[in-house]
Amino acid sequence: MASLAPLEYTPLLWGLVLGFVIFAEVPAWTTLAGAAVVIAAGIYNLHRERVRRAEERARHGAAS
Repeated sequence: MASLAPLEYTPLLWGLVLGFVIFAEVPAWTTLAGAAVVIAAGIYNLHRERVRRAEERARHGAAS
């Protein structure tokens, strides 16, 4: 599932590009800040999942 996570952010990029190309619309800084928060949260979740799995492997390795 984690390998599919980057695909969840492509609509943000497509929306930005198509909005500019079709409507000559430049997003407001608040829109860009919101997108940055969403992306940062996803990256943080990915990081925490990797840390959690590493801790889990270390626990199982020490228990064996």
